[in-house]
Amino acid sequence: MKIESPIEYSSESRLLVDQYESDRESQSHEYWYHEDIAEVKREIKSHYKNEQSLTCVYCNIRYPVQHSGVWDVEHIVARKNSPQFMFTPKNLCVACKDCNTEKSNKHVLVNKGRLRYPTESHHFTIVHPHFDVYEDHIAVHLGIIYAPKSDKGRKTIEACGLLRFSYNAGGWNESVAQVPGLIETANAMLNEEDEAERDRLKMQMLMLAQIQVSNSLLVES
Repeated sequence: MKIESPIEYSSESRLLVDQYESDRESQSHEYWYHEDIAEVKREIKSHYKNEQSLTCVYCNIRYPVQHSGVWDVEHIVARKNSPQFMFTPKNLCVACKDCNTEKSNKHVLVNKGRLRYPTESHHFTIVHPHFDVYEDHIAVHLGIIYAPKSDKGRKTIEACGLLRFSYNAGGWNESVAQVPGLIETANAMLNEEDEAERDRLKMQMLMLAQIQVSNSLLVES
């Protein structure tokens, strides 16, 4: 998935955006909550819900619900960190509530002090939905196992808390981290007669594989 068409503001919204962007000294992330821009925010959310086919840019899950309560307008570079990019079309998308909450105000720019919005992928530490193809950086197995294919993928998984899906499905607790390793877990799974226990061991094995891949990328970077 990659966003191909950033928002083009209506004439009414464009006036408000231009007014905000022209006064650099008065720019504040709190302006996002100003009642004057309520329609601008609706316009942004509507555009990206359609452009993304109701799919979150971070977990890549499609939530077939139009209700605005399911979606957050996401500022890829957090508006609190860089209020000057609050209405930059390529800094905008929609994300599910959980991913948006996990990512919060984490820094994603290689150069945190940039005054102009970057136009190339390498300026960002995470997968950028306007500049990167999601599948080039993150593989999703069984719909719940997020495996990084690049350093950007690993950092996106960490920033957005994407391990939560496999943890929840596998009944993650600290004991999983103490399992000896993949081969031992695989052997236990093959020798287990109880189907439910086999499924649990399979999930442990997948999580251990994910942890090892993430750790190897961390060492390489």
